[in-house]
Amino acid sequence: YTIFYEECGYTVEDLEYDLALNNIVYEDKYPYIEIAIKYSLNEEGLDVRLINDSIVEKEKYPLLYVDVLPYFGYASTSDTGYAVIPDGSGILIDFNNNRSFALRYNQRIYGKELAKKANVMVAASETLNLPLYGMKINDHGFINIVEEGAAMAAIISNISTNDNPYNQTYYRYYIREGESYTFDSINSSTVIYQWTDFYNTLDLALSIRVVDEDEASYTAMANKYREYLIEKAILSKLDTTDKPTFDLTVLGGYLIKENFLGFPYTTVKSLTNTDEVKIIIDELLTDNIEYINLIYKGFSNDGIKPTYMGKISYNSATGNAKDFRVLNQYLLERKVNFYPEVYVNTAYTTKAISDDDIVRDVFGKVVKRYSYNEATLYIDKNTLDYYTLLPTTFLNTLTNLKKHFTKQSYTGIAFADFGSNNYGSYSKKNTIFRNTTVDYFDNALSSVDLSNMSVLFENPNAYALKYADRIINLPTYGTQYQIIATSIPFYQLVLSGYVDYSSYSFNIDDKYSINYHKMKAIETLSNISMTWSYNTTINLTETEYSYYYSTYYKNWYDTFIEIYNELNSLGIYNSRLVKHELITLDGNITKSTYANGKEIIFNYGNVDYVYNGIIIPKNGYKIVKEAI
Repeated sequence: YTIFYEECGYTVEDLEYDLALNNIVYEDKYPYIEIAIKYSLNEEGLDVRLINDSIVEKEKYPLLYVDVLPYFGYASTSDTGYAVIPDGSGILIDFNNNRSFALRYNQRIYGKELAKKANVMVAASETLNLPLYGMKINDHGFINIVEEGAAMAAIISNISTNDNPYNQTYYRYYIREGESYTFDSINSSTVIYQWTDFYNTLDLALSIRVVDEDEASYTAMANKYREYLIEKAILSKLDTTDKPTFDLTVLGGYLIKENFLGFPYTTVKSLTNTDEVKIIIDELLTDNIEYINLIYKGFSNDGIKPTYMGKISYNSATGNAKDFRVLNQYLLERKVNFYPEVYVNTAYTTKAISDDDIVRDVFGKVVKRYSYNEATLYIDKNTLDYYTLLPTTFLNTLTNLKKHFTKQSYTGIAFADFGSNNYGSYSKKNTIFRNTTVDYFDNALSSVDLSNMSVLFENPNAYALKYADRIINLPTYGTQYQIIATSIPFYQLVLSGYVDYSSYSFNIDDKYSINYHKMKAIETLSNISMTWSYNTTINLTETEYSYYYSTYYKNWYDTFIEIYNELNSLGIYNSRLVKHELITLDGNITKSTYANGKEIIFNYGNVDYVYNGIIIPKNGYKIVKEAI
């Protein structure tokens, strides 16, 4: 190269002329990529922007993803600290933790891609709802917030190993979406990857903010992120409740197969009808439960697994439209918040929808799903098929729901999936990337005025927070990967005092004991959440709803009253969570501090723990400082 091009003055034009003269076809063997990244210093720290318009690629070598600043803020083997990732409630990955056997952390922000078929059940994991991560290096640290392009990004984190002396956390930004397919033969199998022809055209914009407070602890990082959300007018409402709130989900209708004179048919039966809801509420009010949010799951459209809800169709077994208007008025008079639960981007069966309404995978195929059989880990085609709907349907669905809810005088709406699921659709004729789905979400909620209604989300992603009045199913723990040290209540530290929230239903999330859920509620200042049915669930045994085996309300009523009274007596629900500390790194011993000055130590271990001369009982908690 030096001789030809520098010393002899040979040019690219000369090369092209000589190749053409000798009939030589030049083979393009090397990929070539150009990307411009802009850095801007400010008072908070550093802004970074990957300028999408600057991307240059060769047609033969399309760009798939970019790892952005993978060594920014890394920690060496001589540093101490941890990475904070908002997986579930939040997790810590401590530096140099000698877990070289563990796989690195790699999760998409806003959850897994739904426009993919999966016949085999994958390991359960919590969602990464907030678009940021934090790094604490010794006594200093920062948070790195995705301001634009979060839906197209993943967070990757790894620890130092013999081959890699760096503790790193960074973003991987996907320019294209892809999916694998396995070709199987008798003797072998081959995996191919298909990527979208079109690519995402959105910039990735990052805001890196320095955290100096409290030696850059994860509490300080949560405070810094809350300041950011308030600055952006995402958090503004205040939680005004002064006692524990009961987020009660009641189960309505469900489909079941029956026979008449030997002819099989499918009908809707009820676990809790409108009159039975009143009986449960009357009991709760008699026992002085002051704040109740009633989420009615399966109130229409064939029940718990509903058909497309752009048109509401009531089932007589649960109650007709008039029955629900009467129930709504009954609850209003008793100051019980009523939230009929709806699905916006999910539909069971193809009733009232067509293939043109359903997302497609990278191969252009309609994505059809079934529930999994947990014994075999494979899909169970005996269950109802269900579909994820295109984001282009959001506005029409929400418009119809608002019209119906207004007619019924409902003052609350609970979204089971809207704001919690993020996905794209990858048909060549209509490619929609995940970031565009967020735009459709915002457009639907800004176009359909829900300001006169109370809006409830289930474990929402960050872009839904500005619309949220209440939140349920907010995890109190993170995914338990080997690389992770422990879980922390990062999400709760951000939201506490601004949005009312509760965790998973105590009686449904049976991975943990009721005592564990109670302690986590106190530790994270979460409200009590349970899922009940008025009737026993014995008839669900041989159905696809059998996972609701523990919802009969009389079996849980006394337990709930006991937990409620215990939480109410602590005097913390008129306050907010302001600090959380790990007394031991494994998370077995923790401390929560509340705005009124009260401090409580929690012991999740199996032996008593002594803290400053105070015995903290095993699997229990103790107040170590009273309110000021």
